[in-house]
Amino acid sequence: MPKINKSFIIAALVKLFSATSGFFLTLLVTRFLSSDSAGAFLLCLAIVTVISYMFRMGFDNIILRVVSSDVREIKSQVIVKYALKKVIIFSVIGTITLLIFKDFLATTVFNKIELSNVLLIFLISIPFISISFLISQISQGLNKLFLTGFFQNLGISVIFLLASTSAYFVLEVEIDVNLLSIIYLSSAFLIYLFATYFFYKSFRTLTIEKNYTLNKEEISRDSTKLWISSTMALLMQWSGVLVSGIFLASTQVAYFSTAQRLSMLIGFALMVVNMVNARRYSKLWNNKDIQSMRELSFKSTIYLFLLVTPAILIICIYSDLILQLFGPEYSEASLLFVIMAIGQYINVLTGSVGYILNMSGHYKDFMKLYIFGGMCTVILSLILVNLFSVVGAAIATSIGLISFNLAAVYVVKRRLGFWTFLP
Repeated sequence: MPKINKSFIIAALVKLFSATSGFFLTLLVTRFLSSDSAGAFLLCLAIVTVISYMFRMGFDNIILRVVSSDVREIKSQVIVKYALKKVIIFSVIGTITLLIFKDFLATTVFNKIELSNVLLIFLISIPFISISFLISQISQGLNKLFLTGFFQNLGISVIFLLASTSAYFVLEVEIDVNLLSIIYLSSAFLIYLFATYFFYKSFRTLTIEKNYTLNKEEISRDSTKLWISSTMALLMQWSGVLVSGIFLASTQVAYFSTAQRLSMLIGFALMVVNMVNARRYSKLWNNKDIQSMRELSFKSTIYLFLLVTPAILIICIYSDLILQLFGPEYSEASLLFVIMAIGQYINVLTGSVGYILNMSGHYKDFMKLYIFGGMCTVILSLILVNLFSVVGAAIATSIGLISFNLAAVYVVKRRLGFWTFLP
């Protein structure tokens, strides 16, 4: 079997397991907890997701690019170790600061005093999640795709599900939001230990660094651009949840979070393609083979269209039935589900625009696009949530995602000379 087919199969299986475990995590939370408690849990999960991305300081894609090019180069090794050191220090200091102000965040920012204890537990997990994700980029660059998915979210979800169900069915422990939060923290810590072991095992046999002076100014400049991009990307994805958490009741947050997490399953096929093709785009760009990049992009987009179109039709027809799996009251979120699924559908059809720009070194364009998309989503969320409640959050999230992707398609054409969806 050709190597690329193996890569696609492994990536597809990893992302399938990740999506499935994420689905069951949301299902378990909504089934075990009341809608208010589920809303608090899912809101804290969104907060931690956003902050852990921010604390990675934009080093994610830099590490992926240098490791994909040649991990045995002294430069690549120095950059990886420098990035990990910076992220460890920043995430620990940042987490301590957030812990000090947790009550302010719970009561003043989100106006939910019951959020304080849950938020405390979730915040402690931030350094573990940040470091694990950074190491996952190393494994992706080395084409170890199972470990990539395992370190990113698959591992945490699987351990969380096993521990939670064991506590309920085997130990017969009463499940509440605090217990589930502690289980999530413990899962994140275990994955951190696995990821750290992988890092030391992988780098122990590589070339010693010798005398190489890192251009920290250049690395900082690139990482800052990517940090801004990552932050804006997160705002584009999660501002609907965060704004809903500020202005709406926890029950509404639960409805929105559940619908959003389900809609993101539409992007499953694109995640598989990106997981495999990111390192290929990096190598093709280093070889200045733009034509091959164009062919790879077009073929991938065609496959994505064939895979995703039936899924969006099923969602539009059976959205109400699908949402009832999470509880009868969650059928109220069916409209939210359809709105955000359409946004994800457009996201998939535009192809790997973000990775193409990123792997080809167009960090500045990448940053500007995410600033545009992020600010668009935040502003729309603030306006539409106050006008149309949780439906407004769904509309804002979908419009922001569509606007970003259409703009990114144009930039790829302008910078690299091809449309991602044309031969």
